[in-house]
Amino acid sequence: MSLVLKKLYRGSVVSHFESNLSTLEIPKIDFEKSTVIGVFAGVIAYLGQSINIKHIVENNFFTTVEVQSSDLKSGCLRSSAFETVLDIVTIPKTNKPIIFKEVMIEKFCNE
Repeated sequence: MSLVLKKLYRGSVVSHFESNLSTLEIPKIDFEKSTVIGVFAGVIAYLGQSINIKHIVENNFFTTVEVQSSDLKSGCLRSSAFETVLDIVTIPKTNKPIIFKEVMIEKFCNE
């Protein structure tokens, strides 16, 4: 069964906090009813890299999180600015083991 997920945050930590620091609102999460799932690409030279939770499916035994990440092909110019790229969502509370499946997409320099 596909789960409905609520996006809490997706993008770059640096760009988000620089532009929204004065209006930053921390989401209220009821951990009795919700499970928080986050994926992080680490600190990268950001020029097209991304990470995204595409969908989450739960069966009788476990919860599967499909993560799509993208990177530029080798030889592309990289930025000298480093950022942390991430995606954070909530789903209805689950106590089942969570399995992550990653799909990697390589982009050409001009995409």
